[in-house]
Amino acid sequence: MTIDLITNYLSILILGISGIGINLFIGIKYDSEVLGSFNQVLASYIVFSMIGSGGINFSTLKFVAENNSKPQVINEIVMGAMIPTVILSFFCSLIYKLSIPFFSTILKSDLVAIGMRYIIPGLFFFCINKVLLSGFVNGQERMKYLAFYQSLRYIFLFSFLTFLISISINGALLPIIFSLTESLLFLILLIDLNNHASLLKAQKYFKWIKIHLQYGFKCIVSGIFIELNTKVDVLMIGFFLSDEFVGIYSFAALFSEGFYQIIIILQNFYNPLFARLVSNNKLRTLKKITNEGQKKIIPITFFLGIITIIFFRWLINQNIFDDKYNESLLPFIILIFGILFSSGYIPFLNVLSMSNMPFWNSILIFFTVIANIIFNYLFIPFFGIKGAAIGTSLSLIFSIYFLKILCKRLIGFI
Repeated sequence: MTIDLITNYLSILILGISGIGINLFIGIKYDSEVLGSFNQVLASYIVFSMIGSGGINFSTLKFVAENNSKPQVINEIVMGAMIPTVILSFFCSLIYKLSIPFFSTILKSDLVAIGMRYIIPGLFFFCINKVLLSGFVNGQERMKYLAFYQSLRYIFLFSFLTFLISISINGALLPIIFSLTESLLFLILLIDLNNHASLLKAQKYFKWIKIHLQYGFKCIVSGIFIELNTKVDVLMIGFFLSDEFVGIYSFAALFSEGFYQIIIILQNFYNPLFARLVSNNKLRTLKKITNEGQKKIIPITFFLGIITIIFFRWLINQNIFDDKYNESLLPFIILIFGILFSSGYIPFLNVLSMSNMPFWNSILIFFTVIANIIFNYLFIPFFGIKGAAIGTSLSLIFSIYFLKILCKRLIGFI
C-alpha cells in the first residue's frame, strides 16, 4: 500500500503541476476573461460527464472489487458496463451540444459557447474513460496503473495546451485540449482492458447491464451532485459577475482543488476496501482503519495547508501576473481552511455508497449541493468572489457534519 500511495501521490503531483501550468499559461498568455470562460466550460464538462457515465463507474468499481478472484465474472461485469456507457455517452454528448445556447445565455458569454463546441468529443470519451479507469482499474486495485494513466491524462492536457499556445491559437478554442487528451487516453485504456480482461469471452453480461443501470441510477444523483458541488462557485460567479471575476476566482479555486485532491486520492484506496469489508460484515475492522487514518491525515494536511498558502501568496506576487490576481489570495485562504477543517473525513465521503447505500449517499450529496447553492447565493452579491469562497467552505463543513450523522445512524461508526 505504501508503494501504491507513493505512485498515486506522484500522480497528484503531476496533476498539480499540469493544472497549475495550464492556468498559469492561460493567465500569462491571455486575459482573465479567457481563463474565466475556460473554467466555466470545464465546469459544464465535468457535470455532464457524470450524466454520460450514468453512475456506472461506481457500480463497476463496487462489483469488480467484490469479484477480483473470478476472471470470468470480471469479463461479464466489464462488458455489461461498457455497452450502456457508450450509449449513454453518445446521448449525453448530444444533449450537451443542444444545451450550448442556454449556457451561453445564462452565463452571458460567447466564449463559453465556442469552448463548449470544441470540448464535445472530449466529453464522449471522458464518460467512457471514467468507467474504465475509476471503475475497472481502480476496482482491481491496480493502483500503480491508476496513477500512471491519471498522470498521462495530465501530461497530455498540458502538452497539448503548450503546443496550441505556441501557435497562438484563439483563446476561446483552448478547451479542445480535453477532446485531444481523452480520445488518446481512450485508445490506451482499450489496450489495458484487452490485457486484463477478455470481453469476447463474456457470456452473461446482459444481466450485468441491468445490474449496472439499476445500481448506477442510484449512484448517478450523488455523482452528478458531487461534480456539480465542485463547480457551483464558478458557475454562480459567472451568473452574478463577469468572466473576469470568474478568471480571478478560478485561479484560487484551481490551487485549492489541487490541495483537495491530495486528500481525495485516499478515496481510491478506501473505496474498494470499504466495499470488501462491508460485504464481509467486518465493520469493526473498518472502524479501526478509519480511526487510524484520521489520526495521520489531519496533522499532515494542516501542515501542507499552511505551506500551500505561503506558496500561493508568493506566486501571485510575481511580476508575470496581472495585479488583478492579487484579489484571489483571500478567497484561496478561505477555501484552504474549509478543506482543513474537513480533512479528517474527506477520504471517507464514499463510505455510504461502498456500504451498498447509494440512496443515502445521494441524499448526503444532494443536501451538500443545496447548501452550497444557498450559501453562494447569499454571500456572492455582498462579498463577491470572497463570498463564493465562504459559501463553498461552509458547504464542505456542512457535508462532513451530515456524513457523521448518517454514518452513526446507518452504519454505526464515524
